[in-house]
Amino acid sequence: MRKKRKLPFFFILAVLLFLMSRSKSSTDQLRGIAIASVAPLWHWASTEKVEDGPFLKLQIENQLLKNEVARTQELLKEAFYLKTELRQLFLSNNIVQNHLNDLQYLMKKRLEAIPARVIYRASSSWNSYLWIDVGRATNEALKRTVIEKNSPVVVGNSLVGVIDYVGKKQARVRLITDAKLYPAVRAVRGSPQGIRLIETINVLLDNLAEYDSLFTLPQERETFFQQLQKVQEALAKNRETLYLAKGELQGCSTPQQRSHGNLLKGIGFNCDFADEKGPARDLRSGIPYGNDQDGQPIPLLKIHDILATSGMDGIFPEGLQVAEIVSIDPLEEGGYFYELQAKPTAGNLDALSLVFVMAPQGFDPEDSL
Repeated sequence: MRKKRKLPFFFILAVLLFLMSRSKSSTDQLRGIAIASVAPLWHWASTEKVEDGPFLKLQIENQLLKNEVARTQELLKEAFYLKTELRQLFLSNNIVQNHLNDLQYLMKKRLEAIPARVIYRASSSWNSYLWIDVGRATNEALKRTVIEKNSPVVVGNSLVGVIDYVGKKQARVRLITDAKLYPAVRAVRGSPQGIRLIETINVLLDNLAEYDSLFTLPQERETFFQQLQKVQEALAKNRETLYLAKGELQGCSTPQQRSHGNLLKGIGFNCDFADEKGPARDLRSGIPYGNDQDGQPIPLLKIHDILATSGMDGIFPEGLQVAEIVSIDPLEEGGYFYELQAKPTAGNLDALSLVFVMAPQGFDPEDSL
């Protein structure tokens, strides 16, 4: 009888014990090296699935860059209108002033953001992580720190995730759909919905320019475009904004097999404490507390309200859009907060190919030494 050799089994056991005993940082480093080596193959496989894949991908990225320019223009327009309102009000409206300050800070962050391509996305963690082609080498080339742990990752003005590992030429992004990410958010009603509709009309106008055959007469096309532009102008003039219930969003995905749907779960939403954005309000009626308020009942949450970052988590800057409310759970008897479901304002996260990385909040270079 042939004698079994035990040496290979001991070798495999030793390798497994070695890998299991390594620290999280060294494990992430090994994973980053593996991703860097397999990324070209993943990129080739993902583009070869579609006829004229590389050309189509360039078209998509070009459209995304156009959308970025359009969103920046809308932010500039909003800042201009807010400054005009403040002049008319002789700087007496604190809510408008605070909104303008937040907007200017967010615009500065957005203009400093670095574009990055998605280079890898494992099916086993599809809704939790993706990898992008920027890292420490990018910071060295820029001579400033942008790609760092806790750097927000956005598409337009919408949050899609946060960097949780940085390699030399690649970084890992934890998506908002992951169950371990809890961005602090606030329901915003009014101006953000108008801006989102303006952006949608911009995309519609841009796409319709390629389809003249849809209109029987040139005058019909011109009239239709003028009507859409009038709608945009009317939306831009409506600057009223309400800041209401605050809470947290949580992804519904764990690092498992790829699944359809990107809904987020909202927890802990109430308006119990006043701040510079608005008064404290009753949970059920929405009537402000205190005798100095107008007493008008306002629902703390409504379908289609935008959930924007509140800045209270210390990671994400205030004002980034995260999700749009799609359903609100009934308030339980004796309950002191609402729960809800929301969809990401960034759209379909399964199709991400180009994202933008913002500098981390309050980053101190001494902390990394």
